[in-house]
Amino acid sequence: PKRDTAIQDGLAWLQVHYTVETVPGPIEWDGITKITYVSYYLYALERAAIMTGNEKIGTRPWYVDGVRVLLESQKPDGSWMLDDWGTETWDVCFALLFLKRATRPLVPSTDRVIQDDK
Repeated sequence: PKRDTAIQDGLAWLQVHYTVETVPGPIEWDGITKITYVSYYLYALERAAIMTGNEKIGTRPWYVDGVRVLLESQKPDGSWMLDDWGTETWDVCFALLFLKRATRPLVPSTDRVIQDDK
């Protein structure tokens, strides 16, 4: 990932538009707001950071920031309802995946053999 310009460009975009309270970027569909799918965005942020080996996005500790948002928004019964579409089950699942840091880091393969299909 450190040599892939597309990945580096994506991380640079995240650094400029970094947030954990809303979904960054343009809104592309009617009925979608900046908090629609915020739990999915947090999980995607976790995946991007873990897979690229980043504990910070720019200077911000993404995990600490995300945990703060999730703890502040957790309901008394332990669930979450983060977005405005009423997808509590999704919110709970994505919040738990984020909190667990469920993505495994990428590791270089040492046993990869490229074979010619001829």
